[in-house]
Amino acid sequence: MLPLVQNPTQLTHLYLASLHINSDPKAITLNDNNPNDTIWNTVWSETAQIQAKGVKVLMSIGGAAAGSYPRLCSGTNGGINETYYIPLYQTLKYHKVDGVNLDIEEQVKITCPYALLQRLNKDFGTNFLLTMAPVASELQASGYGLGGFSYKTLDRYATNSSRPNGKLVNWYNVQFYNGWGDASTPNGYQSIIQNGYAASRVSLGVLDNPGDGGSGWFNVTTYQATIKSLRATYGSSFGGVVGWEYWDAGAKDNLTQPYQWAAPI
Repeated sequence: MLPLVQNPTQLTHLYLASLHINSDPKAITLNDNNPNDTIWNTVWSETAQIQAKGVKVLMSIGGAAAGSYPRLCSGTNGGINETYYIPLYQTLKYHKVDGVNLDIEEQVKITCPYALLQRLNKDFGTNFLLTMAPVASELQASGYGLGGFSYKTLDRYATNSSRPNGKLVNWYNVQFYNGWGDASTPNGYQSIIQNGYAASRVSLGVLDNPGDGGSGWFNVTTYQATIKSLRATYGSSFGGVVGWEYWDAGAKDNLTQPYQWAAPI
């Protein structure tokens, strides 16, 4: 990961994905291994070095693997289940991450993300970054997507006067791929802003390699055109770009190193 800060990429945030809450509360995994497994020694060493350069590092929770959120929210009346939450809290604390990205790709009630956002804010403080990863359509007028709840309603009620913009969610890493959105033009992003979200809280999530998703990948030149248009419209308020995923970024653009994809973006 270090080339991201050793070269002029303008990286601001790095997401470690994905953290999974498994049926055994003590068996949290980062991908397929315990976060404390020696397989991650290099990752954690480089994470500290990247943070020292001013880049914020967040852990992404959930994703395509089912089960994390139903388990976390299996407490009384759908509240937080301490048996699952405490190991998560300890993991985040131990590894000194700067925030989390709630990637909910399974059906849950709106009370689940709301309770998690409140609890994480309470336990980690207002400087701890709280982001979410909806598919694009979930923030557009239709509201249709993977999570099974209304992000518009969640955003309306998930507030805290001590946090930026008074919102519990700092920003959304929006997935514009796999049929849920299209990053080849600025239209889909603009429809989210027209639906009431501030551009500063909407990050354009794109595939940086077609192998990382089912559909929706475009080459760097196409993304650059979309970004140029959005920057012209929203200026410094534009919420930036997030690429999924890093290890093979740019390979289909004939780039030899992943950081070389991040730099032109």
